[in-house]
Amino acid sequence: MSANVAGSTVGPKLALRFSGDDSERASRDWGANCGPHSLAAATGKTLEEIRPLLGGFQGWMNPTMMTTALINLNMSHRLAKGLKTTALCEGINRVQWEGSWLNPGVPVGAAYHHTHWIAHSNGFVLCTATCSDMWIAVARWAEFLAAEKKPWHITHHYILGNGGHGG
Repeated sequence: MSANVAGSTVGPKLALRFSGDDSERASRDWGANCGPHSLAAATGKTLEEIRPLLGGFQGWMNPTMMTTALINLNMSHRLAKGLKTTALCEGINRVQWEGSWLNPGVPVGAAYHHTHWIAHSNGFVLCTATCSDMWIAVARWAEFLAAEKKPWHITHHYILGNGGHGG
């Protein structure tokens, strides 16, 4: 096993419980995007199992909504927020794209339009910007980000498993 950027070992990743057809259907029917996909991937649920946890999903997901969904799932988790790192946690990561929307004096809500959710499992990432129905190696995801030439950092880690809410 080899180490990934977050220092964990690369081993078996979680099995996805949704297909490309499921992803397309959920995206079309109720606007499932990176938040619901990441939540489903990281928790081993289907997109349809995730949907009722999101209330009146409006096509976006903020950290409060992610926390509420994890609590509703009774998923043990620990939240680290206010981060500015590129290290991934095992679980769910909130990416902030960097740009003028982060400048002093710009309303904080502007930055929310430039965020993205990804799931991370044992050295693999589920990222709807690359592939909505397949885990890809962290190194491959890093190549995608480098090609996009968009600076970014992680603001929130939802570390799933030990020591959080629920059971």
